[in-house]
Amino acid sequence: MGIPEDRTDRRAAYLAAGAAAVSCVLLYLYVWLRVEPNLIYQQQCPVFLTSLRFLKRFLGRPGGPVEYVSDFLSQFTYYAWAGALVITVVTCLVCLCTRGLLRRMTDAPIHPSVYFFPAVLLLMLHGRYRYHMVTGTALLTALVFVNVYVRITWRGALPRLTAFLILSVIVYYAVGGMYVLYAALCGLYELLRRRRVVLGVLCLACAPALPCAFAIYSYDISTARAYVPLPPFREEVGFSFSAVPALAVALHLVVLLFFPSVSVWAALRRVPSAGAAPETPGAASLQTFTRRSLGLFLLTAALLLGASFDEGAKRRLQIDYYARHRQWELVLEKARRLPAELYDVYVMHEVNRALYHSGRLLDEMFSYPQRKGAPSILISPQQQSRTAYEKFAELAFELGHVNLAQHWGHQVLEFTGPRPHVLKLLAYTNIVKGRLQAADTFLGALSRNPLQSKWAERYRQRLGGESLTAPRRAQGPGLVEGAADGELQHLRSVMVNEDHTYGGLGRLTYKEILCQLLRGNKQNRMAFEYLTALYLLMKQLDQIIANVERLDDFGYSGIPRHYEEAISYYIGTHPDKPVDLRGRHISKETEERFHGFARDLTRYRNARGPEKQVLLNTLIRRWGNSYFYYAVFGFSEPAIGWRIRRPDVVTGATK
Repeated sequence: MGIPEDRTDRRAAYLAAGAAAVSCVLLYLYVWLRVEPNLIYQQQCPVFLTSLRFLKRFLGRPGGPVEYVSDFLSQFTYYAWAGALVITVVTCLVCLCTRGLLRRMTDAPIHPSVYFFPAVLLLMLHGRYRYHMVTGTALLTALVFVNVYVRITWRGALPRLTAFLILSVIVYYAVGGMYVLYAALCGLYELLRRRRVVLGVLCLACAPALPCAFAIYSYDISTARAYVPLPPFREEVGFSFSAVPALAVALHLVVLLFFPSVSVWAALRRVPSAGAAPETPGAASLQTFTRRSLGLFLLTAALLLGASFDEGAKRRLQIDYYARHRQWELVLEKARRLPAELYDVYVMHEVNRALYHSGRLLDEMFSYPQRKGAPSILISPQQQSRTAYEKFAELAFELGHVNLAQHWGHQVLEFTGPRPHVLKLLAYTNIVKGRLQAADTFLGALSRNPLQSKWAERYRQRLGGESLTAPRRAQGPGLVEGAADGELQHLRSVMVNEDHTYGGLGRLTYKEILCQLLRGNKQNRMAFEYLTALYLLMKQLDQIIANVERLDDFGYSGIPRHYEEAISYYIGTHPDKPVDLRGRHISKETEERFHGFARDLTRYRNARGPEKQVLLNTLIRRWGNSYFYYAVFGFSEPAIGWRIRRPDVVTGATK
């Protein structure tokens, strides 16, 4: 006895709905827990202001409307769960539009894995951390208009051409270069599905012609930019073509080429049943996932996502994210798990900040990879990037060099626009300097940002009343988002009050800047510890010994571990030179550790053949996190192979 047809259709519908629901839930969980959209926000920090002036910046150029909407949607990525929800909705709508297009391109049954596959491609882009919300939003908008066009029932070539051109103007204004995809899909539909050769060729010709015509008659957009619809090619968001990894470029191109390719495939498929296709195309029947096909699709998606996911980029962004939110223990935890090939001066910069704020810089800094030079970002030719400017400005502010922080903060503002954390930094610099009217300008801009408006309004209300730099409670130095007034008071007490000329770091070296801070306030602990770290890294042991008396300014009960190791190493290698420790003493334990290191080093240097590598590994395991090892080899190696291999190259930086 057969099953009634309506019951069979109902069961198939339930199975299809269940498979779609499972796919959407898995998609959401993957983006939320694996990709973590808040890391995308950390990297891009998209600018969005609720002002008419900000809106007008987008309304006067092609692609502006979709970029404006995308920047608004990107604000949700500040919260991982909300960003995952937005990304899931956009991705699912792309799949839905793909299904609608394919049903018009063929009468043959369509398997759901075909129109669900764009979700896999978009998730692969997310996993590379080179994705911008405008990619999915522009793609979705173009597909929506394609679906509108293929459902127009006008049969004449002239009416359909008129409809196409009217929609073309709307689409190009809305999505800019993504119009190329819209025109290509409409042309393929007319050419392959409706068999209108002339109309199809005209639609396809409009794909390159319309952007070119606009670029020729526009003073704002070059011909090249008119055809570049997707990041990472858009330079205004911080990327240039040459700086983008090949895989990210390839994935973006695959996304673009997928829709024309699958449309051609669908249009050329044979209809299983006999008979010619109708003059007016209907909707192709939809197959449903079986348990086996759903499992195979999910397995394939998992393999592709796993192979394309950039774990290194995620870990580096996590370090930046936790540093910005002053979660120092998490910074150190993530840094300990970072492979050597990803460990560069940017990571070292955040690690040393975390060690300082945790009170362990001079005791544990060589437990992490270090290299010769400054213990933080130094604006050198190899480090000239937006990220370097931001990090150096934040460090300068924490140190108390407010003028330098303000200088580099304005540089970042000019390069990247009113990013919230930059506006907040500049507001703080003016508050600390007592320039409350200038601070109000930056707070006013922040008040038009959806994520910072409440915080900015509270601060603006206080500008005319209670002093923002009045001490409240004792706190450690440093700037946090929503910084306590006590921290601002501390910074005001240690800030530099003497001017110097600018130009890079000005005419002052990194060392001179720290010395300048200590001249202004000899109890600037951060300046002292960073100066000491600089002496250690530059192997200026005579300066280490000469500054022993400064330990009294900060109430050290003893000598910090690496400070003590440096002195012990100096004494052991310069036995003929007297050392005055101003009443302090090297511990017996440190002296014994130095002699143990000297014995292991001698055995290593005297060894030959395979034994030499074995003894080197022993040396690293025992002493790789000590200053003794650094003083000999010029780098720290806390674990075998875990060291900065190319200190002059900043890898993975956002240009």
